[in-house]
Amino acid sequence: MDDITNEFISSIRRIVESIPGDSKNLRAKIIAVDEVHRTCEVEPLNGDADIPDTRLTASIDTEIVGGTVFIPKIGSSVIVSFLDTSDSEAYVSKFGEVAKIIFKFSDTAFVELSEQELIYQNQETEVTFTPSEQSFKVGEVLFEIKQDKLLLNGETGGGLLNISELKAAWNQNKAILDALLQVIGGAPINEPGNGAPSALQITLKAALAGKQPVAFNEGKLTSKKVMHGK
Repeated sequence: MDDITNEFISSIRRIVESIPGDSKNLRAKIIAVDEVHRTCEVEPLNGDADIPDTRLTASIDTEIVGGTVFIPKIGSSVIVSFLDTSDSEAYVSKFGEVAKIIFKFSDTAFVELSEQELIYQNQETEVTFTPSEQSFKVGEVLFEIKQDKLLLNGETGGGLLNISELKAAWNQNKAILDALLQVIGGAPINEPGNGAPSALQITLKAALAGKQPVAFNEGKLTSKKVMHGK
């Protein structure tokens, strides 16, 4: 055989030799999970004794905050391997069903993803998604979607104004006010019987002197950067 063929066969041999043998791998079932310490307890399917403190990550040092953690479902099937030639330091090398995945970058920056929830946090920014509710929080500002509602910093302040309806109501009230002002500021009205000027008209005219109704200015009352529908 030529040198290229020999080198190819040698490479294949090295790859095969690097794969752990069957004695270092076994099928098992998850029976308990310790998410804080990144370990689990498994029940080997070959009848061997349960294996506690099986690693879920390369490091189970709780002081190390970074890394990716797969949290397996209780009862799911996994492949368990052993570090070097140890018979006690086991780790999950292949996962079956996963309940959650955690991507942790630091104490204040992480992502948690599960079937029912997604959580993202980075310092003052927090994002949470569930099938029924979603929220976005940046500092003191909180935006939430709860079923059929959009909430900005809660809902104690009531709903957003419908500017079209407000304008229609405003104009109706202004029409009434304009009619009253026309009478008050119009021709003198005499009291019935004695023909004296109306004391009420005089009093109201004095009270309203220099005051004029303001027209509805939609441009000043609304924002074009925050919009909503009915």
